[in-house]
Amino acid sequence: MSTAVEDATSYLKGNADGSGNVHDHLSQVILKLFSEGHSDALELLEHVSVMVKTGAKPRDAPERKPLPAAEPAPAAAATSAKPAKPDWITATLNLYPGGGDEEDEVPDTSGTQFRDVMADANTLKWAGISLGKETMYNLTLAMKRVAEKNADENPIGKLQFWGKILGTKADYIILQGELEAPPEAPETPEGADPTLTPEGSEGANQYTYWVANSVEAEFIQLPNVTPQQILAAKQLKRMFTGDLDTVVGGHPPFPGDTEAGLLRAVIAHITATTHVIPKDVLKPDEEDPWIIAENEEDPDEEWVPPTTAQLSSSLGQWQLLNPGLNADGRCRNVESEDADADDEDGEPKAPVTQEFPPLGPLPAADWGVTRAGQRGCVRSTVWPGAVGLASGKYYLNVYIGYGVCSSKSNQSYCPPFPWTIVDEQSDKNISEAADVLEAPLPPPAEEGEEEEEEED
Repeated sequence: MSTAVEDATSYLKGNADGSGNVHDHLSQVILKLFSEGHSDALELLEHVSVMVKTGAKPRDAPERKPLPAAEPAPAAAATSAKPAKPDWITATLNLYPGGGDEEDEVPDTSGTQFRDVMADANTLKWAGISLGKETMYNLTLAMKRVAEKNADENPIGKLQFWGKILGTKADYIILQGELEAPPEAPETPEGADPTLTPEGSEGANQYTYWVANSVEAEFIQLPNVTPQQILAAKQLKRMFTGDLDTVVGGHPPFPGDTEAGLLRAVIAHITATTHVIPKDVLKPDEEDPWIIAENEEDPDEEWVPPTTAQLSSSLGQWQLLNPGLNADGRCRNVESEDADADDEDGEPKAPVTQEFPPLGPLPAADWGVTRAGQRGCVRSTVWPGAVGLASGKYYLNVYIGYGVCSSKSNQSYCPPFPWTIVDEQSDKNISEAADVLEAPLPPPAEEGEEEEEEED
């Protein structure tokens, strides 16, 4: 190695004409750059090389102006700006124990039943649904975080992953929970229509929902839904934006104005019409069909839950879990003292709005049945994206879609087929017209000309 260096050095120092050598010239260039303290030596290398070779003075070098220093933001602008959202790394670390600002005492969430999201994720993969292992694990931590924040004011009894609604700007991750002390229905003001009063925990507000744009973001509790919002949402087909404060336009006008109310109403429709369970896993009370309980195996009755083969071949082995929404936008009709009384003529009164108790059958036109691994699987055609999976006593319901229902008259738009392409016209039978040999008739005389001829 030393021999090669010596050969290279002797080569750079050697010069036949005696006017200097490369070694001395480079040494002077490097010394000049170092002594003058240029910060951009690489850009000035060629210029300094010419200066050393020609003997030019340093003032001939081009002037290099330093870049202007960044001015600090005004204090007024800094105080008026909105606080920046934490980046993904910070938001994710806040989910993990010890990753964020820990409080002195962590609220007790031992009374909350969390659904095993990771086990459900493996089941959903067989149905072609996957949000990723990392997202599902972070979702588990986010659910615990939601339960901790509600542990003091309104503890959550059960909490699970409901689904995901896709938006134009952002998506909604949705959690469904049951409060230990559910809200009661408000009293109807005097003189108001009782059918417009929101229901309590026995109706469409049985569940409480929290939404966020991602599992790492802060989950926000949605307000309770009203019958007016349920009826209006049924007539609207609107894509969500991902912003709860977005004003909802369209016709009919949506009561509540913002997307938070519309999202809650759409969730109520999807929950009422697409959450399913295997048949007879739950059974209604003999006296009140609105009260349901788990069907315990009785040796005398020899009841066994449906098998996967039965669930994957027949819709009759499935049932709707929740009560349906009636024409008034409610689950239960308003109780009236004279509901069973007769009218003035002694004839029975007209029946009230039809109700749909829980554990109803699945309409064959609204569902498709298939199999997903070791589970039976049904998919809704009215709400594309709603999937139900079950085997034995296990059942799972998830919705991932745009929150827009299909029309029963036309499930999906199909453009008309183009017309048949017409063949080019042939000139085989076309011939030239014969020449006109007769003289044409003279043009008819006008009225003024006829009068002049008669006078002459």
